[in-house]
Amino acid sequence: MEKKIEKRGIWSGAALLAFSTVIVKFTGLLYKIPLTHILTDEGMGYFNAAYTVYSLLYLLGTAGVPKAITVLISGCISNEEENKNRIFKVACRFFLLIGFLLFMLLFLLSKPIAFWIGSPNAYPTVLLISPCLLFVSLAGVYRGYLTSEGAFSTIAIASLVEACTKLLVGLAFVWLGSSLDFSLPWICAVSVLGIGVGSLLSTIYLKKHIKIRKCREKVKQYTFEDKTIVKKILHIAIPITLGSAVTGLSSLIDLSMIMKRLEAAGFTVVQATAAYGNYTTLVVPMLQLASALLAPITVVLLPRLANAWAQGTRSEYEATMQMAENVCAFFSVPLAFIFCFFSKELLSLIFPAQSAANAAPLLRLLSLGVIFLSSLLVLNTALEAVGGARLQMLSMLIGVVIKIPLSYSLLGRADFGIVGAPIGTVGSYAISFVFSYFCLEKITGVRTPILSSHLLPTINALFATLAGMLSMRFLHFSFSSRLEGLISLCVFGMVYLFFSYITGVLRLEKITNIAKRTKSSA
Repeated sequence: MEKKIEKRGIWSGAALLAFSTVIVKFTGLLYKIPLTHILTDEGMGYFNAAYTVYSLLYLLGTAGVPKAITVLISGCISNEEENKNRIFKVACRFFLLIGFLLFMLLFLLSKPIAFWIGSPNAYPTVLLISPCLLFVSLAGVYRGYLTSEGAFSTIAIASLVEACTKLLVGLAFVWLGSSLDFSLPWICAVSVLGIGVGSLLSTIYLKKHIKIRKCREKVKQYTFEDKTIVKKILHIAIPITLGSAVTGLSSLIDLSMIMKRLEAAGFTVVQATAAYGNYTTLVVPMLQLASALLAPITVVLLPRLANAWAQGTRSEYEATMQMAENVCAFFSVPLAFIFCFFSKELLSLIFPAQSAANAAPLLRLLSLGVIFLSSLLVLNTALEAVGGARLQMLSMLIGVVIKIPLSYSLLGRADFGIVGAPIGTVGSYAISFVFSYFCLEKITGVRTPILSSHLLPTINALFATLAGMLSMRFLHFSFSSRLEGLISLCVFGMVYLFFSYITGVLRLEKITNIAKRTKSSA
């Protein structure tokens, strides 16, 4: 039976999800600014302590769920609608139970956890944030199903609904708590109610759209056993979740040792604290933003790769990988050049001039990591699509094994200092990239076109960099430094797009062909 499915190509789907990601990040910033003023540093300490615990459980309950559902459903051929529906139904029941167990764990242990993390006054916040875990796993199932169907607009809107609700409801409860003279710990606690309401509304929105789709499908007799489906889901989801946990643990370990190693290198406590704050506030978020903007490419890539691999269509698999690398290179290469050659100008747009000047060399070192990271995201997604989720996890683990001693050694040397942190991060991504590349080639027999995909974007970015630098020299002393930086970045962007069009990287007919080739249909 034919279905009406939302049709999105890799370009349009990735652009839509990237746009929603930017809006969500901006909404999060709008949420944190007034929250910091109202709660003060003490209150934000309670908030962040509780949110850290919540984030860990959230990660365990959601990291691998959408991808596992996407791989399994996309792996079903077009005449297996009953199997798709059965997978979806079993996954909903199982992960609703997982969400309930996570909620009960955090709810019942909220007080001991608050004492264990060294912030007893964070107990009310931990208690009230626990219900947010009820629906996160179920929402992950919905997102995985909709991703396999190509319904990227629905996923993007759900994220926006969640973010806006978190902002409006959260601040409303903070205002209400302040008006009723709640104690600071309880004002912090009611602030997280916006997260719970946002999660609930987002889940309801996703469910509504899935219900509309499912009611049009005739479900035949099911052929999969429930236990088998659960095992298949967990076989894919657990390695992906552990891989994400390894990455989070790596960041935690990395940031926790910076202060100690800098002091061991001869820096005073004040100097070490300043370097730590500068790196974690200015540099790390830039890499996280780059990752968030590139991640949507892998979201739209996964179902197509899984489907092509399941049906044994090697040509379609190779074409999808080529398109994914082309799109990834188109975005990651200019980001890397901006981080490298316009780091100070970029950071000065947001942060104080002196802080930006201190962080610029660190961001410059981290620029190469953007290239490795973007290709690594594609390679690891491809590994997940062909059943190599465990190799993806091993890839990230190997990167961490390299990163920790490298950063530890360099941070403890006076001639390197804080510079050791970005070097360790780039080294980690490089090693993981090499490992994932050869693993994917071994499994599929397909050589991923890394160099050819990055050649033209690199040439275009070089011309754009030259134009941006010339514009800065021409505008020197004419405007404020921030305005000069903004203009030079705009010149860079326009020249990059112009040469991308001239060299054929960005052509309307090419985008149209890609969109047609990557449409999802029943």
